[in-house]
Amino acid sequence: MQGFTLIEMITVMVISSLIASVVWRAIAPQIEGVEDTTRRAKLVDIAETALSRMTRELRLALPNSIRVNAAGSAIEFLRILTGGRYRAQPGASNNDVCVGPDTDSINLASTSDCFEVLGGLRNITQIVAGAGGRAGCLASNIDCLAIYNSGQNGADAYAGDNLAGIAAVTSTAKGVAIKFDRGDTGAVLPRGSPAQRFYIVDTPVSFVCDLSAQALNRHANYAITATQAVPPSAAAQALATQVTACRFTYTPGTATRAGLVSLELTVSGRDVSSGAMEAVTLLSQVNVSNAP
Repeated sequence: MQGFTLIEMITVMVISSLIASVVWRAIAPQIEGVEDTTRRAKLVDIAETALSRMTRELRLALPNSIRVNAAGSAIEFLRILTGGRYRAQPGASNNDVCVGPDTDSINLASTSDCFEVLGGLRNITQIVAGAGGRAGCLASNIDCLAIYNSGQNGADAYAGDNLAGIAAVTSTAKGVAIKFDRGDTGAVLPRGSPAQRFYIVDTPVSFVCDLSAQALNRHANYAITATQAVPPSAAAQALATQVTACRFTYTPGTATRAGLVSLELTVSGRDVSSGAMEAVTLLSQVNVSNAP
């Protein structure tokens, strides 16, 4: 049996190496292209998922409660759990929902009152009611009633001007009644809503960019404060990682248009082959209601 000589084996190895080199040169760009596409798709997914979550929550913001810090790295708002219209004037049967001596129409001049909700109320079972008045609502121990929040002096929810604690919610066959409590002697709700709107706020929410940790964090269930704290006292929940830049802006609405929130988020990743950093920047804009 005749075998291979050493020269023949070396020749085959050289030829095989040349063929492999030619093949690799042909398929390497395609492989690198797939890796690049996968890496960029992952970066886009990280940013897009975070922006989608922020967009959904910002649409639940109490009108005129959105505020952004000077650096544009944190945005805060008061989140609406539910809302509706209150009875402003007595009806034909004005004691069929609220328990006397209260009537079913709201009394803005009272520090504690009960009123009938017109047209029903969603998410009743999720409302957290109890004692504590306005102080309890500002501490986020109970949910807050908010009426006509313009965000201006005297009607600023962050200052507690137009907030009251939800003392009780009653649902009967005749309707839904809400009892509120300011808990402050002589302090009444400053003004009513021309459209008889009210909102129930369950918590402040903040989205904060922590570039030192390359993270976008969400904070909730902390006290409502007059000045914006960055970051707030609540624990952070990471919405996105690999964050290397962000920019939030808010343009308040006018009588003819809604407010506009702009969210810009940059997420970066490293190219495995070259070691270079690659960044993807996404921009999202959210129209938010400013009608109190």
